[in-house]
Amino acid sequence: AEKSPELLKNAPHTTPVSRLDEVQAARKPNLRWQKQT
Repeated sequence: AEKSPELLKNAPHTTPVSRLDEVQAARKPNLRWQKQT
């Protein structure tokens, strides 16, 4: 993390959604489940 702090700031890398927008999630919650293809 000392050599490449951007790598840590952009984590996680292997999930379908990288970073959640907390404000948008609070205002427009997605309450439907959809099967991923």
